[in-house]
Amino acid sequence: AVCERRVDGLQYLCPFHGQCGMQRQRQAKPQVWLIPHALLFQSRPSFIPKPDALVIDEGFTMGALPDKPARMSLDAIEQAPFEREDDGSVFSNAANDIQSARGALLRALRAHDEDGPLSREILLQRGVTKTVAANAYRLEWMRQREPGITPGMPPKARKAAAAAVAAHNKEMRLLAGLWAELRTFLEGSAAASGRLYLRYDREAECRVIERRSLGTVRTSWSAPALLLDATLPEPALLAPVLGHPVEVRADIAARWSPYVRTRQIVGAPITARKLGIIEGKEFDMPRRSVVDLMRLIRLRAALAFPRIVVVIAPQALVTKLSEIGLPENVETAHFGAVAGIDRWATAGGLICIGRLQPGPRIVEPLAGIITGEVTEALPEGEAGGAWYPRAEGGIRLASGDTVRVEHEHHPDPVAEALRWQITEAGLIQAIGRLRALRRGPDAPAFVDIINDVPLPLSVDAVVSWDEAKVGAWAEMAPEGVLLASPADIEACFPEVAPTRDKAREAVPPTMGVTS
Repeated sequence: AVCERRVDGLQYLCPFHGQCGMQRQRQAKPQVWLIPHALLFQSRPSFIPKPDALVIDEGFTMGALPDKPARMSLDAIEQAPFEREDDGSVFSNAANDIQSARGALLRALRAHDEDGPLSREILLQRGVTKTVAANAYRLEWMRQREPGITPGMPPKARKAAAAAVAAHNKEMRLLAGLWAELRTFLEGSAAASGRLYLRYDREAECRVIERRSLGTVRTSWSAPALLLDATLPEPALLAPVLGHPVEVRADIAARWSPYVRTRQIVGAPITARKLGIIEGKEFDMPRRSVVDLMRLIRLRAALAFPRIVVVIAPQALVTKLSEIGLPENVETAHFGAVAGIDRWATAGGLICIGRLQPGPRIVEPLAGIITGEVTEALPEGEAGGAWYPRAEGGIRLASGDTVRVEHEHHPDPVAEALRWQITEAGLIQAIGRLRALRRGPDAPAFVDIINDVPLPLSVDAVVSWDEAKVGAWAEMAPEGVLLASPADIEACFPEVAPTRDKAREAVPPTMGVTS
């Protein structure tokens, strides 16, 4: 949509300009503006006054990291036009400056014998300086073509006008973004860039430059900021995004309701291999660990019925459990897709299985985007591939004691902070869907955390997987009965016990408390 436009001194307005909700919003003078995080990474719109303060909700920092790189081949840089005007004319000195800057850049890029991060030394040796980059950035933006769309233009004509300049402007923005990142890199002191990489594209059979720029709060939004987050990132992650030092003034500990009982189950066989959820590998039968998890879920669901029991796990495991068949009062979600869910505030319980753990080769490039420098990579193991070293940690008990566990960590502090935001913070977000702080005697609940990850919360008990897992007898629980006679089990549950021997295996070990 085009609200208004001036052409040759005449103002053209959209026919709905006077009644448009967006225009009314622009004219309003509220004391509080609600905006998405992404708008902070753009220049503040003129109709929003300079803020006195910012209150930023959770998820802000990770949103500053790009989902994918902006890519441009070296051939495309070489072939990009220099013209400025829509009629294709060349703007002399400016065109010469762009040609000179691009030539120096191409010589520098081709001087990198190997793929990888851009080198400061090579760029400077070939004449690519911060001044050259800043000037080229300005000149590239001057090449932008206006589509000439006016209010009231027929949709077909509007679409054609936009299409006529789309390819040119897309290429221009790629080049401008590249020069902006080069300027930022050369203004610093890093020997190699954590945001600019050369790669060989096997599909296109050419070298490309990949840019992963960090989203930063624009200076037009500059104001004191209050960040509200249950899993607040480390200052090392926040400061580059906000553009100034960060001080954590309050780290508030909250006590969960006494009507929520939490236990952490350690030593469970929940790796992707043991669960049979390795991508690209199919298993004919569910792995034993999946069968054991299903039995625990069925028992928990039966004891809580008719209240809801929530199961949160890796997406592939959730899919596998759903295919096997979950009890009717079980609802599921997977890690990475639980933030903001509030419908389980009265659920009877939550079972959190495993964790989402990004590999080192995922968090190391992300750390490079945050710092602008290349993060030292963990070495490859003897069997190939890199993984995190292990360190001692502790699971905190409500009694004040601690249970020792080992956990994975990255030695680089920024890479570790990013890993923590994905893994531990993701677990806290998942567990938080139960709203354990607000429970009263009318809505008691349980939480089972099935992993060895030490979290910044206190649990009532830590038990081993061997203690927590249940036998085949739990398959009877959804029917509301536990039979003690092998003959009765064989007769009533043939799918569980098709033979007398199987029926004997399904006899409950005790008729007392089962979980």
